[in-house]
Amino acid sequence: MAERPRTTADRPRGWRASARGAAALFALGTLGVAAVAVDAAPSLRGIPELSSLPFPALVLLAAVNSTLLLIVFTALGSAAAPRVGLVSHVFTWAAGGSPEWTAFRRSVPLAVVTGASLFGVVAVLDVASAPLVRLPA
Repeated sequence: MAERPRTTADRPRGWRASARGAAALFALGTLGVAAVAVDAAPSLRGIPELSSLPFPALVLLAAVNSTLLLIVFTALGSAAAPRVGLVSHVFTWAAGGSPEWTAFRRSVPLAVVTGASLFGVVAVLDVASAPLVRLPA
């Protein structure tokens, strides 16, 4: 049986459903922000004014800007995506809708290939640009 395409009518409506969906996307984004902040915090020790701060404070300091951007763009994306026909499996699930698991399973291979390809492109660009960037050891 052919499945019909999802439409905005298939999604849960109301601000509470949208808030739950946005909160789920924010929580997933926070994992990435935390990982980058933990990785970036030691480099902040090189700044004389920050060298005396404890590690958790450096992590929080490193995460502030990214967290603010995540808040803004999660809210904008949650409001705009349904209007332009974009569907998020996580948003739909968290908002109380019924996620379309066959569509999810179909999208996983494309996501893995896209992620691996972009990783390769970034790695090649990183190696190619390394001689142009002088970083302290």
